[in-house]
Amino acid sequence: GGWTFPLDAEERFNFLLKNPATDLYLIHEAEESFAQVVERCLAGKKKDIFENPIPGSAFVKQNGPKPELVVGPEGTRMKELDEIPSPFVMGLLDEFFDGNLFPVVETTRGCPFACNFCNSAEKYYSPVRRFSLDYVTKELEYIGEKITKSGGGVLCIADTNFGMYSSDMAVSQKLAELKEEINWPQAIILTTGKEKIDKVFETIEPLKDILVPSMAAQSMDLDTLNAIDRTNLAEKTYK
Repeated sequence: GGWTFPLDAEERFNFLLKNPATDLYLIHEAEESFAQVVERCLAGKKKDIFENPIPGSAFVKQNGPKPELVVGPEGTRMKELDEIPSPFVMGLLDEFFDGNLFPVVETTRGCPFACNFCNSAEKYYSPVRRFSLDYVTKELEYIGEKITKSGGGVLCIADTNFGMYSSDMAVSQKLAELKEEINWPQAIILTTGKEKIDKVFETIEPLKDILVPSMAAQSMDLDTLNAIDRTNLAEKTYK
């Protein structure tokens, strides 16, 4: 799974043909789809995955006169993200706290913008969903305890617009507390919001110098901007 999968049917077909080792691709946010794959495998019904397509799945059917793209019913987005058990808090990722790799967490999912360069601009991702502060706090505390023993110092937050929402302030303050108490995280990788710039800077202020704000541009090429009918943020806003 992942956001790199094309949205167009023909491109999906070509993608899977060019990657024959990929038996099945799970589209968009795929926790529920992946759970169904695992359930069928554990029940000894692996063939059923390709005979009765799972919602949100895509694969190439090869047993006919010619290859054919098969896409299951549209999968639904999860509304209550706390229903997803945290693999960190469950201890499933302990072995990867080796001092070389860095953890990736989410506090929100989705994006209200329609940037042409970004897969999250699709309407599917428009409603922004949130993990509760309690969920995020437990993850950060668990990761902090484990990672300081291995010497790792970097944290990646995979949100698309951190700092733009009111709930982000509490996360920022929690991270600042952890930095003060256990000297972690020492650096944070994330993408800050592209609206409410003053609010964004107010939110990330507690993080001081462990975070560099990051905002994407539509394109730096005028012809491209004209072709996609978009504009960048004003230069003054970036500065």
